[in-house]
Amino acid sequence: PVVCSVVAAVFNLVPVTVPMSLILLTALGSALSMLFQRAVYFLGEEEQLLIEGWLERRAQNGPGVAVVNPFTHRGATIRKAETLSATEYVKLCNSKDGSERIERGPQLLFLGPYDKLVDKSPAVCLNNTQFVIITNQLSGERSVLRGPCMWFPGPHDEARTGEAVSMSRTEYIFVEDRLTGERKTVRGPCVWFPEPFESASKKFNAIVLQEDEYVRLKDKTSGKRWVQKGKAQ
Repeated sequence: PVVCSVVAAVFNLVPVTVPMSLILLTALGSALSMLFQRAVYFLGEEEQLLIEGWLERRAQNGPGVAVVNPFTHRGATIRKAETLSATEYVKLCNSKDGSERIERGPQLLFLGPYDKLVDKSPAVCLNNTQFVIITNQLSGERSVLRGPCMWFPGPHDEARTGEAVSMSRTEYIFVEDRLTGERKTVRGPCVWFPEPFESASKKFNAIVLQEDEYVRLKDKTSGKRWVQKGKAQ
């Protein structure tokens, strides 16, 4: 009777123990698989692993295999590097200290662990009759850059492009400095580029006088009047 009881107990345990073992093995396998996925990352040439630690971030650039301790980070993501041509740039912001910077091409750019991509744009290409007025938004400093050239901005630069004014010998413009209020006349023939705070009127044609012709003129500022006789331009 004792032997029969033991045999019966064994047969009663087998149907329960085998499924439980399978369940435990399956669960263990799943756990190991999850740990492996959190610990081992395969990176291509243009890939980077961004690791979110409990206290800080770090980055590892490809190509290669990155092995990390799955218990020392909250998560990890693979991101692509930025490919920049010779005429492209990106503006980056550091989310840790708020600083900004510009990275110019050509290069394969791997971002830093705290870098955030703000903008990706082409450089400003100027021909020989174009210019760009550059304003630094932090200092307020303004400058003018003439073409031909290719211009890349600084992290705090704002730009406005324009065309130079080409004048023949019978044309002229009025130019005003908006900082000082000073006005002047610029005569052709020339190609006029502005200074940082200058603006120009439209082009005017000079008055051509024959020998027997004249014009009466008045200076609006001083009120002075005079007569200009031909032959003059």
